[in-house]
Amino acid sequence: MKSDLKQLDVGLRGTLREFKATYTTGFLKKHGYMAYIPQSSFSNQPLCETVQTKYGEMVVNSWDVLTYVGDGIWSTDRSQKKYA
Repeated sequence: MKSDLKQLDVGLRGTLREFKATYTTGFLKKHGYMAYIPQSSFSNQPLCETVQTKYGEMVVNSWDVLTYVGDGIWSTDRSQKKYA
């Protein structure tokens, strides 16, 4: 069951897959997450997923490690296991 909390704690860390399994998409969108779904598509699969960073919007994969730093800003880190 997904949590419908009112806030994300600063310093909360996990993969995008873990955040999506824990929180609702609407809640994550309020905190800097975005999923781009083609309008002409019959599936609900996003074309890409992004988070806001201090440098702007960054595309992330489900295995990337994210840290919430507050005010809708995230820090991203590529998983070394996936790219090794």
